[in-house]
Amino acid sequence: MSRIRELTSEGASQLRLQVRQRFARGHSNENGFRPSTFKGAYEDLRDDIIRNVPGAEFSVSLIRLRKLFYYTDPAVCPAEQLEKPSFGRDFVETLEKYAGVEKTETSTAVLATGKTSRLATGLSLLIVFALGGLLLWLFWPRTLRNWREDFDDTRMETLRAHGFEWFDPDTAWWSKQRREGFLTLHTLRGDYWVKPDEQRLIKNLLYKKVSGDCFTIIAKVDEFDPQKNCQQFTVFLFDDKLSRETHLRAGISFWSPSEDRPGVQHTTTDYQEQGQVTQMGYYHFRNPANDGHPVKTFWLKIVYKDKKIEVLQKINNEWNIWGVCARPFDLRFKPAYVGIAAFQGWTNDDGSPRDAEPIPVLMDYLQVESCD
Repeated sequence: MSRIRELTSEGASQLRLQVRQRFARGHSNENGFRPSTFKGAYEDLRDDIIRNVPGAEFSVSLIRLRKLFYYTDPAVCPAEQLEKPSFGRDFVETLEKYAGVEKTETSTAVLATGKTSRLATGLSLLIVFALGGLLLWLFWPRTLRNWREDFDDTRMETLRAHGFEWFDPDTAWWSKQRREGFLTLHTLRGDYWVKPDEQRLIKNLLYKKVSGDCFTIIAKVDEFDPQKNCQQFTVFLFDDKLSRETHLRAGISFWSPSEDRPGVQHTTTDYQEQGQVTQMGYYHFRNPANDGHPVKTFWLKIVYKDKKIEVLQKINNEWNIWGVCARPFDLRFKPAYVGIAAFQGWTNDDGSPRDAEPIPVLMDYLQVESCD
């Protein structure tokens, strides 16, 4: 049995209604909750579910509740942000228990008097075809074109089960996770754009397969405030060989012409081919010395279409407009993997390190959506 439940729009709407009604029965003197992109809006609901359904804390997260009540509800979510109502089976069944919904399974063996033999034969054939389809599904090589990782569980074995792998894992730093529902990366020293004789190495670079000729990648990060040269969070696109010398990189970084002069935080898009880097786009969004409060939330969008790449970004509020970091340009390889990493890539001219203290990047989610 699949661990995923694909709900129809009507089914998701009905589940939302049933959960709301159950929550309201125990909170008659309160106003309930308003669907929001803010995960904290669902804390009271999650607490109530955990109180009433044993083991719910393992299957019901704030991120999953937000997806059900906001990102899959066309009544509240903008059309361009709507997601398919696909959830973990454990999550849906826990909500059904909470709402008091009796579990029903569709049966193909509804036998009418006088038709038992004929229907039994049909059922046998159906089972044969179903088993054949299941075996084909299990063993046929495939890559899901649409997926989203919310980092509810950041253990390596869990992410590996979700299709992720690592370059140069550092388990000591990986274990320094700071907040539930986020992946914490740290700007450890390293880079793939290096001086002669330097090693191409980025620790804890996480990557996963992508497929198709047209797709959009969105990465959302929180609480990243780089203040030292080349401290950065980067989204990579790799070819099928996972080349460290030829790839695309788009990310958030800090740059100053010298350590004693003010610098800027910016997005940058770079194409690296055989180790040589060409900057394809740049968008300055903050001067830390003059621009007040740090940026709290950042979205990075990479669009691959017609063998071209476009990169956009926005900050702080989901309703903000997308700013252009790089206008469409030709990509000279077919993307096969998307990767994410935090690192500091600057060294002195003699190759000695500039050891800025590693700072955290909190990754909210990574999403890939096909144009199909």
